[in-house]
Amino acid sequence: MTKQPSYRFAGYTEVWEEKKLGETETLFTDGNYGEAYPSEKDLTTSENGVPFLRGSNLVNGVLDETNANYITHEKHEELTSGHIELDDIILAVRGSLGAIGYAKDENVGWNINSQLAIIRTNKNEAKGDFLLQFFISAKGQRELLSRNTGTALKQLPLKQLKDIPVPLPSLPEQTAIGFFFQDIDQLISLQQRKLEVLKEQKKTYLKLLFPAKGQTKPVLRFAGFEDEWKEVKLGEVFKISSGFTGDSSLHSGSYKLTRIETISDGLINVKKLGYSNVAPDDSYKLRIGEILFSNINSIEHIGKVALYDKDYGLYHGINLLRLQPIDVNGIFSFYELGTIEKRNWARSHANKAVNQASINQIILSSLNLQIPSLPEQEAIGSFFQDLDKAIAKQEEKVNQLKESKQTLLRKMFI
Repeated sequence: MTKQPSYRFAGYTEVWEEKKLGETETLFTDGNYGEAYPSEKDLTTSENGVPFLRGSNLVNGVLDETNANYITHEKHEELTSGHIELDDIILAVRGSLGAIGYAKDENVGWNINSQLAIIRTNKNEAKGDFLLQFFISAKGQRELLSRNTGTALKQLPLKQLKDIPVPLPSLPEQTAIGFFFQDIDQLISLQQRKLEVLKEQKKTYLKLLFPAKGQTKPVLRFAGFEDEWKEVKLGEVFKISSGFTGDSSLHSGSYKLTRIETISDGLINVKKLGYSNVAPDDSYKLRIGEILFSNINSIEHIGKVALYDKDYGLYHGINLLRLQPIDVNGIFSFYELGTIEKRNWARSHANKAVNQASINQIILSSLNLQIPSLPEQEAIGSFFQDLDKAIAKQEEKVNQLKESKQTLLRKMFI
C-alpha cells in the first residue's frame, strides 16, 4: 500500500510506502523473563543499579527515570533481551497502553519490566526517531489502542503490534522528519522546564513569605514592612457559610451553581458547574475576592481552595464552604490557605469516612492564621497574582507548542 501525507518538506516527492510492522526487519522483544524475572532481592538503589523501567517511566516520548526501580548489575546482565539500545522505541504493552518512549544516548544500557516492549528497527529500512513520531501521532495512537486485548488488564500482544501498518518514506525523508520533530521536542522541553522553574519558585516563595510554624514573622519581607504578624482564628476574619441546597444536578438551567468539581488548582472551572431552575436567594451570589473551600471530598482534596477572581455569575452551591473576608485581604488569605501547612492542617482535622472525608465550619473556624498589616497583605497578594499570571502565560506557551506539533503530526500521518 502507499500513502501520501498532506504536509511534506521541500524536495521530497516520492509516494510513501506502507507496510505492516511485522513485515519489516524489526526486532520485537518484551520484558517477560519467565522464572528469571527480578525478585525483591534483585532490586537495589539508583547508585548501585540499572534503571528497570515500567509504564510510568514513558512520558511523552521520553524515558523518564523518575521513580524508576533499579536492578543489580548482575541481574541486568542476565536479562539481555531487555537491554535498551540507541534509537529503540519502548512501548507499554500492559497497563499504560499507548505510553511510549525513545532511547537516546543517556538511556543506553537500561532495562525494561514486563509492562514494556522494545521495537528495534533495521536502520537501513526504518529510523526509530521517525517511527516514534508516527506512534505519538493521533493515527499511531489509534492503531495501538485499537489492538488491545483483555478486559480487567488491557494488553497489546506482540502479535497485534506486528499487525500495525506503518508509513515508510525514503530514508533521507525519515531522517529529515525525525530531526524536525526532535527540534520541536527540544523547544517544548525547554519551555516546559521554564514552567517547572516558575512553579518551584512559587512553592519556595509560599514558604518564605509566610511565617513558619511557631514564628511571628516570615523569613522574607518586602521593603518597608517590619511589624510582627498577629495570629487570629479563621472564624474571626471570615464569615463561613454553606451553599444553596437546591438541586444542582442539571446539565443546564437558569442559574449556575458551584459544585465540588468547580474548584481546580486554585481556579474556578466554569466547565464544571451545576445548574438549577429554582432561583437561589441573592445572598448566595458569589462576590469577587471570596474563597471557596473544599470541605467534603476524598481526603487528598480536603482543604483545596479557589479564589473567586472575577464575576462568573455563579451562586454558591453545596459541598463547598464559602469564606467571605472581614477586615482581611481575600487574595492574601487565599494564598495563605494554599500553603502546605494549612492544607495539612485541614486534612489532619477532617472527619475521615470510608470513601469521603469532611471538615465542618466550627473546626475550620478554629484554624490559626498569621496576618500582617493590610498594606503588606496587599503586597503579598499582588506578588503571587503576578507570579500566577506568569505561570499561566508559560503554560499557554507550552500548550500552544504541543498543539502545533499535533497539528503537524496530523498532516504528516494521515
